[in-house]
Parts: sequence; structure tokens; C-alpha cells
Amino acid sequence: MRKRAAVLLVLLGVVAAGGANAPAKGGEQEVYGLLTAVRGSALARLDPVTLEPLARTRVQLGRLNGFAYDDWHGYLALDDGYRLRIVGLSQLAPRATLRLGTADPTALAWLSWDTIVVVRRHRVLAVDWMLRKVRTRATFSGDVVAQARGDDELVLLLAPSGSLGPARLLVVRPTGATRIVSLPGIAAGTEWTTDQPPTGKTQVSGLALDAEHGTAYVTSGGAVVEVPLRGTPVSHLLHGRFAKSISGRWESAAWLGNGRLAVAGSVSADGTTSTPTGLAVVDTRSWSVVASRPTTSFVVRWGELALTAGVTLDGLGQRQGSAVAAVDRTGAERWTALAGVGSGFQAVTAAHGYVTVDGNRLAVLDLGTGRVLATRDAPLPFVLSLRTHDTG
Repeated sequence: MRKRAAVLLVLLGVVAAGGANAPAKGGEQEVYGLLTAVRGSALARLDPVTLEPLARTRVQLGRLNGFAYDDWHGYLALDDGYRLRIVGLSQLAPRATLRLGTADPTALAWLSWDTIVVVRRHRVLAVDWMLRKVRTRATFSGDVVAQARGDDELVLLLAPSGSLGPARLLVVRPTGATRIVSLPGIAAGTEWTTDQPPTGKTQVSGLALDAEHGTAYVTSGGAVVEVPLRGTPVSHLLHGRFAKSISGRWESAAWLGNGRLAVAGSVSADGTTSTPTGLAVVDTRSWSVVASRPTTSFVVRWGELALTAGVTLDGLGQRQGSAVAAVDRTGAERWTALAGVGSGFQAVTAAHGYVTVDGNRLAVLDLGTGRVLATRDAPLPFVLSLRTHDTG
């Protein structure tokens, strides 16, 4: 594994499962966002607290679906479904454009300087952006339901296309080479009945990546599959308190380092209600739950801490948020904020967290202390938050 940090990007409202972000050394990293423009959108540098543009300089863009970042050179790659564009962030200036045809992008990863891995529908392309050509192509079946990125791999969790069934893991190397791994006992996807109106059942498993040791973890209802990226997967059942799996389940997972995995989720019996299953901090050496928080439905990593939030939906569509909290590897609480109103992290940077409040407002938190720095009403800009991937 390369020891340098691999910086990832998160679009507001989508936090990649398994992303391991850490506080920046030497201060807050810059935050960029998409602003409404005549020709679709524009990329600009934002104030990390107010989310207002810091300067007039901006890059005109079209529709943005996928993005990746090279931390050594400060370049951003963006896929709008038609073109792959390379932008230098220091000057906010376009560097290269490659036409890849028309297809919705699923994932993007900048795993080596000259090659960007682009996943579009059921294809994996390794694109040499300097030579403006596709080096390798590969195909796969299934729908991508979660992803995690390290220095040397892009890991995608696959569900059967248009159905609920056995999940698989797709591992993509910097060269574009792929490997499919079966996940015993793990199901993912969505299925619908032929009733009128139709009813459905869904399951989204959690995915976390220990990039330093080349191991992925896939979670589902008290079971964890440990997947060495160059070895054979091993299934484990957790010992300790953990919610039972019922119809309609969503999970997230975060690798905290030092053998600790954080898992959280929510369940719905009928599609109109949603209840947190709680946070479980798992010791992967004994496969026991060492700590739990009952009101948590979502978790994301920040350095050595798990950032947690939760939301409950009743049958009338009313939302009730729980407190947002930072929890360490032992499950001990470092701070809490937004008691009873925080419902989920929309983006996380090296120093700030952006949390949905009451369903339609955004609170900006100092992640070191949990202090609320500002609140902002919708509509909000799309935020691209540079996140340092810590493999500790």
C-alpha cells in the first residue's frame, strides 16, 4: 500500500460508505461547491462555514454525477455523463477534456497519477487522461449499492440488477483490472411484487475498507463478511446486542482502525416508518460488540472517531432526529450536539461537519468540539468536501 493520503470527495447528501476521513494536518482543507449557473452549474471555492463563494473565479460545468481528486497535484476529475473533465483547483482552470460517450457515471477513483478509473453502468474504464485514451475496459453485472476507496483500489458492493439477492464485491485496481468476490450470507438490492400498487422490500448492506491492511468489511443484520482483497472471504456473527434483521434495512459502516469497526442502520416494516437499529462498535479480533447507541441510524468516520446521527420516521412522514455525536473506538462519547433535531451528516471535511436539521436546514459543526458554528436554510449549494483518507 502507498503511504500517502488519498483525498476523496463527497457530494452534499451523499457520503460514500466506508470513507475514512481524518482531520487535516495544518488546518482545514479547502471546500468547493456547485453553484447554479446559466449553463447548468459552476465550480467555485466556498467559505467552509457560510458556504458562500470566496471569489468570482469559477469553472462552468454541466451536469455533475461523479468526481475524484488527486491530492499530490491538486486536480479534480469530474464526469457529467458525457465527458471526463480535469480541473486544476489552485487556479480553478480546466486542464483536459475526454469524451467517453453517454452513460450515467456510478463511481470515479484517481488511483494513479495518469490513470483514472471510471465506472459507468456495468462498465469499468481505466482512462489515461494525459494521453486522452481508454487503456482497459471490463464489464460486470449488478447494481452498485455502496462504494469505498483506498490508495490502491476501488471497492464496489453489488446487488443483483432489479432484484434482492446475493451480494458481491467488485475490486478494481489502478490498472482497471477487476475481481469479483462472492459474499456468503449477505443479501442486497430491491425487489417488487406485482400487486397494484406494487410493494417492495429492500436491503442496503454496510461497507467499510481497512485500506492499510487491504481488507473490506460488509455488514448485514448482525453478520459481517471479512474480505481480504487478495484472499478468501470469511463470515462472522457478532456477539452482543444487535438488532434483528427485518424487511427493509439500510446499513452504513466505518473502519475506525486498531481492529474496530462501527456499524449503524435503520429498518422499516412497511415503507412509511423508519427506526434506527443503533450503533455497534465491533472488536474484529473477538467479533464482539463492545459498545452500542440505540438511537443511531448512520455512521461515518472522522479520524479515529465515529460520527453518528439518527432519524425516526412515523407513519405520517414526520421526522424526529436524534443527537449528533462523536464516539471513539471504545464507544465512549467525545461530544454531542443538536439534541433531538440532527438527522444525518450531509458532508464531512477535515474540520467541519454539515448536518441536516429538522429536515430542511443545515448546521455547520466544529468536529473537534461539536460546537454549532452556523445554520443555513435551504436551498443549499452542492458541496464538494475534500476528505483526507486516513489508513490508520
